[in-house]
Amino acid sequence: MFGYRLFRYWFFAALLLWAVLFYSFNDLAFLAEHWFYPAIMVVGAFVAGSTPEGGGAVAFPVLNIFLQIDRVMARDFSLMIQSIGMTSASVFILCSTPDKRVFNRCCG
Repeated sequence: MFGYRLFRYWFFAALLLWAVLFYSFNDLAFLAEHWFYPAIMVVGAFVAGSTPEGGGAVAFPVLNIFLQIDRVMARDFSLMIQSIGMTSASVFILCSTPDKRVFNRCCG
């Protein structure tokens, strides 16, 4: 999976951005208190990968109904998760296609 240069850059840039934003606005105690958010996203990613349903469509009802999060916040969070996941999948698919004429320079 990390054999493709563009995907490797995308992954590490996203990971670095997450780390900078997380440590700028939160700490590990916050992550320990809200451990269920990553667990929900893992289940959402599994459902999104197994069905035509997006991960955000799984996250929204769970956040809104079960965790009592405001609808606007749950909607925005779900759309953000879905867009990041779909962009990452697109970068990976474009790098791993057999015909790399367009992406030959960046995917190596």
